[in-house]
Amino acid sequence: MQQLLIDPKVSRKKFKKEVKDLLKYKSELRKRGWIIESAKFPIVRVTFLAIRLTPPIAILTVDIDFTNYNLCAPSIRFLNPVTLTPNCLQALRKLPSGEVSNLMINAHLDTREPFLCLPGTNEYHTHPQHDGDSWDIHRYTREGSLFFLLDNICKYLVQNISAFHLSFQFTQIGFIQEAVE
Repeated sequence: MQQLLIDPKVSRKKFKKEVKDLLKYKSELRKRGWIIESAKFPIVRVTFLAIRLTPPIAILTVDIDFTNYNLCAPSIRFLNPVTLTPNCLQALRKLPSGEVSNLMINAHLDTREPFLCLPGTNEYHTHPQHDGDSWDIHRYTREGSLFFLLDNICKYLVQNISAFHLSFQFTQIGFIQEAVE
């Protein structure tokens, strides 16, 4: 969690509006493979399903942290959808559907975790390569909104997954075969 820079009441009010705006479309979002698991200030947790697969498979979960919103952009943390442990980038890279988007960077200098290098995310605006692209330029646009962030995560990391390959390795297990008389 980030250090508090503004009154949490301000962030909480803006958080509630973002969540309310998103939940208006909850059934449509589920059809897109977005499962809203929780929305308790300051974190929204969403799991993304690859819906082009049969059956659909959970690809990743994100926690979007609205601490200090909108003085600061929301922060995104990528999680394994089963264990909810951070850093699922390696698993995403192994998917047979192609490459992980070039917007997905291996490690932020501060957190050492993968991040989506996209305006509207705290990781983007706090990265030294983007010190000329201040969050203040973007904060009154829809960049940084909950829907914008989820839509871009889906667009760049999930929606193109249309196949998967399974490989099995069998080892020979010795067993005793009884003679039948």
